[in-house]
Amino acid sequence: MSKSVKSYRAKSVNFILAFTPFFRKYEEIVIEAEKGHLRTIEIDPDLRMISPDEEYLNKFRAKRDEKWGVIKDIVIHEPDAYIPEKRGPLVSRIEDSTGKSRKVIYDYLKKYWFYGKSINGLLNDYFDCGAPGKTRNITKKTGPRSADGNDFIVTEQDKKIFEKAIELFHEKGGMDITETHQRMCEKWYSVGKVREQGVLVSIVKPEKSPSLKQFRTWYTKNYSKYERHSKRRGKRKAEMEVRALIGNAEAQAPSVGALFEIDSTPADIILVAEDRETILGSPTLYMVKDVFSRLIV
Repeated sequence: MSKSVKSYRAKSVNFILAFTPFFRKYEEIVIEAEKGHLRTIEIDPDLRMISPDEEYLNKFRAKRDEKWGVIKDIVIHEPDAYIPEKRGPLVSRIEDSTGKSRKVIYDYLKKYWFYGKSINGLLNDYFDCGAPGKTRNITKKTGPRSADGNDFIVTEQDKKIFEKAIELFHEKGGMDITETHQRMCEKWYSVGKVREQGVLVSIVKPEKSPSLKQFRTWYTKNYSKYERHSKRRGKRKAEMEVRALIGNAEAQAPSVGALFEIDSTPADIILVAEDRETILGSPTLYMVKDVFSRLIV
């Protein structure tokens, strides 16, 4: 940094109090450095944001360019863009022309300035989001409070009960998920029984049993669509209706006559003999299609 520089535009790293650039005198920065209040870092922690890999950039490029289109006519006006009194009218004009709120415009500006006036600073920062492949250890119910006040936390022991319920009621009993959940709660989460019209009925308290949503979420997370379908309708039906289709038949047909597809279906008519009285039954209609030309043979 040259000593002839009288002032220096610095970016604030305090995300709560000051986002926008402000002016500092060169002498003040030198004093801060001498006192050890400033430090030099070897690796830029923002490098993955400023120079992301091609896959990440392509995924969020359109959104980044949309944000840049909002603020580009502000940031080109230097030094006016850094002076609050002159920046205000610039922001107001963009607010009127784009329909974006003042807060949104300032959010874009702050990100752009914070990342060193790099357009990639406007990318969505999802680098540290989520935990792929890891199961969260939940000790408190997440999301909005249930209408019935259920704050039940699903434990590993509960998941074992879920598996037993699926096998007993869903697979063997042929019940749907709603009925399976009800029967599971009656069997494993009942706090007692009461006689109603001569029949013993299990007492299930919502706050001491998993909700239907929790049970359904666990089920869809741990069983694929194919597995769920086969448990209800059998593997043969699952193979026909929901199995993954790998490859393309057309790729295996290099020319006309190389590959045919055959299908059959019962015709919706009844055949009779020549005497018009003897019923022969329903015929089966067969269709043969050439895969390459897609014409019926």
